[in-house]
Amino acid sequence: MTETSTTTLTPRQAEVLAYLVDYIAANGYGPTVREISQAFKFRSPVAAQCHLKSLRKKGYVTWMAGSSRSIRLTGAQG
Repeated sequence: MTETSTTTLTPRQAEVLAYLVDYIAANGYGPTVREISQAFKFRSPVAAQCHLKSLRKKGYVTWMAGSSRSIRLTGAQG
């Protein structure tokens, strides 16, 4: 089965997803956007939000808008 463009991750998206998997496994809840930004040394939380939006669009994560630490894995990461 070939991957479609909606499920193919860029290298950075794969790194962010791996970070989310590890963080949630270690803590039992998702990181904040600011924590993701700090972990990857992004200049702005907007960069982390863009990666998260791409991961959501591709079906890897979900979250409740306006709620801190609500990032959840969907199980699509295998």
